[in-house]
Amino acid sequence: MMNALAPLSPLDGRRNGWYLTVFALAVLGWLGSVALVFSTPSDPWSVRWDLLLVPIVVTALPLASRARTVRMVCAAILGIWCVIASASVGVLFVPALIVMIAALVRGGEDS
Repeated sequence: MMNALAPLSPLDGRRNGWYLTVFALAVLGWLGSVALVFSTPSDPWSVRWDLLLVPIVVTALPLASRARTVRMVCAAILGIWCVIASASVGVLFVPALIVMIAALVRGGEDS
């Protein structure tokens, strides 16, 4: 039997269920943006691929940290990124942002 006061690992699913969903939505948004880039007649190598990785990194950080401040900063960065990139692929990451905000509102460090 596990002690109720034992610290949980940062990757414990009970604490990170919402953030696993956020990460999965970000990956789906990234896949959609890659499909969008390759479906247009423009040159795919002219795309700033490093900027497309920002949502992936920002949504992965809350999985590694249980600190509410880190999760709030990540939500702010993702929100700013969605607004800046809204003319192109930023809209594809809005579902991840909505779930990230819901996770923050819902539960603090234990979400």
